[in-house]
Amino acid sequence: MEHLQRESKIPLYIQLARIIRNNILSKKYENGEKLSQRKIAEKYNVSKKTVSDAFDILASEGLLIAKEKSGNIVNYDNTLHNFDDFSDTWFSILDKAYFLPNHNDIYNVISLMSSNTKVRLSGIAVHNDFGYSLMIEKVMKNIYNKIADNKVFNNIDTQGLYSCREEIAHHVEKYGIKCSPENIVITTNPMEAVSIVLHSFARFGMKYYQECPCILNSCTFAHTYDLNLENVPLENDGLDVNYFLKALHKNKNNQGILYLSPVNQYPTGFSTSKYKRDAILSACIKNNVAIIENDILRDFYITKKNPKPLKSFDKQGQVIYIGSFLNAWTNIGVGYIIAEPIVIRKVNDTKAQNTIMTSTINQIIVEEMLKSGFYDEYLETSRKIFKERLYAFNMLLEKYFSGIAEWNNNPNIFFQYLKFKKPVNTFDTIKELSNIAVHSSYFFDKTSVSEIYLNPFIDTLENIEYGLLEISKKIKSKYSL
Repeated sequence: MEHLQRESKIPLYIQLARIIRNNILSKKYENGEKLSQRKIAEKYNVSKKTVSDAFDILASEGLLIAKEKSGNIVNYDNTLHNFDDFSDTWFSILDKAYFLPNHNDIYNVISLMSSNTKVRLSGIAVHNDFGYSLMIEKVMKNIYNKIADNKVFNNIDTQGLYSCREEIAHHVEKYGIKCSPENIVITTNPMEAVSIVLHSFARFGMKYYQECPCILNSCTFAHTYDLNLENVPLENDGLDVNYFLKALHKNKNNQGILYLSPVNQYPTGFSTSKYKRDAILSACIKNNVAIIENDILRDFYITKKNPKPLKSFDKQGQVIYIGSFLNAWTNIGVGYIIAEPIVIRKVNDTKAQNTIMTSTINQIIVEEMLKSGFYDEYLETSRKIFKERLYAFNMLLEKYFSGIAEWNNNPNIFFQYLKFKKPVNTFDTIKELSNIAVHSSYFFDKTSVSEIYLNPFIDTLENIEYGLLEISKKIKSKYSL
């Protein structure tokens, strides 16, 4: 029967997705047929939001393709659904899985970033030209005795090595965050930390505010946990506070979570002004909204120190703080979560139940890096190199994109968001450049395709120039710019 069970605990959008999926697989909908959100909403007497959420699930499975102007197109010929030996059993199991799959296009982008492409223009890593390997080499010489001590490896603490947590507590104190090792849980990286936090506290229907564009829009956290998602737009000086305040007003007495990166936001590079940070913290305290502050680039700056984190002004314990070491440089590093003891207990329990273990050797490296002063020494000595690269990178943007795009000339940024002045589809364009790993803005905001996210430090300058030249040529040719 094609009807929704409104008394069921299963959310309506999931039920609707199952009905539409069955209609696609049974050929009631033709391949290439356009599905109207309005008509389906009327047919099943549900809101357009319910239909939109159902369509998002089907798009993640490849059964629908969202096309600009054309709408949502049935895509039965998706490879996954054409395996002759793909049994009904697996369809049934996957259909009921708690964690939702990502959209095929997003999955393909992530796969591209993991492949051996000729040129990299996106990502959070830094090329070896910036000398971080010398710092790691110094550290490794110092920790030989610790590595030889089997007790360090046998004494596993799910919360993280106590000595490493001690050094992290000392490190963040200079940014105004006062905490003890008991307030810290160590993770492998910041994204893992975000996942653990949401897994610990998210619940069906919970209001979840998220800056946009945002890396989390390339994940399925919101749909997996059935959160009431509200994307809050960004401005050049951070979160659009007026929009956020209006959204809070509309959802009175509804506890929620706000996710944001106030410094060097990923992917725009924007930093939130002091005025806005004060307004955000005040509004969240007043409305009982918890804050996940992702501060992965806290230690990075070129000419001007970053403003203090929200956590440093947090007297009520409202902020769950996420930081990292080396994750913005290499695949060697750790992330960490700082919060009130009651929060840390839940987070650590979630981490332990999911058997998420952070590399002991990575923790030892980070501990020694901080204790020896090599980390601060590297940051200080490398600023000149970062400054020179950023200047050269901006000259390349001027050379290849002057007149057709705009970008952020802030001398302190780590990320660059290149925005084209006329409508272009960077997502489709990038698909044609298979030897260049670069993200379209679609990766961070499903409503936007006119921007490209770039990292000036991820590859050699020669490779970066090649990549920018190829993108410029393709865009100019395809859109007659």
